[in-house]
Amino acid sequence: MSWISQYISMSRSVSLFVQMGLALGISYCVLEVSWLSEADGIRTIGILALLIVSLSWVALKWRLLLAENLLSLGFLILWILLVTTVGMTRTGTAQSAAEGNFSNAAFGEAIVWLTCSFPLILLAFFRPKFLQCLFWKSHRWLSIYTIVVIFSVIYAPVKLYALAWGFKLMLVGISLALCVYEIRNYSDIIRFVRIMHSAFLIVAAAPFFLVFIDPYTIFDGGRLGGLFFGGPAVSSAGGALVLLSIILGQLLPRSIYFKITGLIGLCILLLGVGKTAILSTIIASMAFYFALGRLRSGVAFLFGISLLAGLGVLSNLPIVEYIAHYDGTDQAQSLTGRTELWQQGLARISERPFVGHGYLASKTSLFKIPGLLWEPDSMHNAFLEVLYNNGLLGLIPILCLLGAFKQNVLSVLKQPGREEIRFIAAGLLAILIFVLGTGMTASILGGRIGTISILFLSAFAMSERLRTINHNYESSGN
Repeated sequence: MSWISQYISMSRSVSLFVQMGLALGISYCVLEVSWLSEADGIRTIGILALLIVSLSWVALKWRLLLAENLLSLGFLILWILLVTTVGMTRTGTAQSAAEGNFSNAAFGEAIVWLTCSFPLILLAFFRPKFLQCLFWKSHRWLSIYTIVVIFSVIYAPVKLYALAWGFKLMLVGISLALCVYEIRNYSDIIRFVRIMHSAFLIVAAAPFFLVFIDPYTIFDGGRLGGLFFGGPAVSSAGGALVLLSIILGQLLPRSIYFKITGLIGLCILLLGVGKTAILSTIIASMAFYFALGRLRSGVAFLFGISLLAGLGVLSNLPIVEYIAHYDGTDQAQSLTGRTELWQQGLARISERPFVGHGYLASKTSLFKIPGLLWEPDSMHNAFLEVLYNNGLLGLIPILCLLGAFKQNVLSVLKQPGREEIRFIAAGLLAILIFVLGTGMTASILGGRIGTISILFLSAFAMSERLRTINHNYESSGN
């Protein structure tokens, strides 16, 4: 297949995914209208499940009949899991989770996961060879961690809750194994980046759907997304969109589309006022440009984000009042109460340091912190989250996974090769830095599998494949 036909095929795939995202977003807004959501939720669950099945069937029929591989299936499942993570946002509390009470949206999300698992189950019966990638090279660390998680469900406080999220982690791991098995060249990885970009464009823009549901809550609390989506999560999604736009902007420099989406991502990043996400995005972006030796572009990026921040202050947006209130309290010293949370968490970690308290035990631990205005439902630190839930037994494979990720990327950057491969490697390095940065105040690792978790695990899987592709490229002497 020529380069042009590959590009057309790639564009059609991304277009299909964007259309699916718009359909999901519109349907979610319609279903959340009060006169519909007052029902017991069965209608919401049923229609969403039917929508997912229908769109999946159309996508698979279109792709599998025209393509020679099943790569689109893996990408499609990951895309659906990403988009529905925000489309099925739940409002349950840690107290309700501890009591075993979950909202209808939680069951709706579980049905989406089950729907996505059906094609993988069939594929495992008829074409099981891809399953060998579950323990292929560094990917085995993800599989080992997943086994630890499933094992810890036995002693988790709320077993059904832990089992459901463990199932999603397993679903992501198997989907990535399928992708790794089917990827043949760097063009497939570029396609992965484009599909992740289309998903995060929808994820990052999700707070604006509040305009159709309840416009007065879009800046509730002074940050974009209000209390429904949460400022830190919104900023993290915006930061991910920025990084993916920067990567694709370097791979396709003539396309103005990724410059526009990068600007949109920057606006969302700043309007969410997620301090850690903003800092992590800046550092990760500068690392990307530094790895490619493009310092001028890095300086231009810093100037652009500074200009946007200045315009936001001058425009007297709601975030200005939030920042002024934040600076006027002692929340900055305690990282909005996180330091006290970590102290209590470390004390409980020492009680069961080797096996932890069970997967997602932090969700139901009901930490009591005097003066805290929000209810902690996790450790708000990636590494402490792993230790609290799964102990050293879970932390060791996570550290090995991170080490392998870094080694894969640096190995590609140190070797001369195609410019496109270096761009991808630098982008994966930026994603790794971004995840480690945001993970200092968020439970990206060890907790529930959210959008940034899926991006991280996907980038990790792509790093191993990219290293192999680059090695094959160098061996062939091209």
